[in-house]
Amino acid sequence: MRDNAGTMDSLRQARTSQANSMTAVDDLKSYSQIADAHADGIRKLTPAFQALYDSMSDVQKKNADLIFQTDHHHAAKKG
Repeated sequence: MRDNAGTMDSLRQARTSQANSMTAVDDLKSYSQIADAHADGIRKLTPAFQALYDSMSDVQKKNADLIFQTDHHHAAKKG
């Protein structure tokens, strides 16, 4: 998680520092790098979280599920 946070911070800082000189294509590439780094971080975190989740009691799992369902940082399930 710390490595991912550091990577994300570096990418965001680079994007911010270059924002005034980026072309539209540069902007998309920069955003793509951030999105890819975020996805890579989630892929790395998932097995560790799976192990933790599997060790939880049913009550803890239900609470974790609720937190993830209501966390606005995740894609909303609307429909």
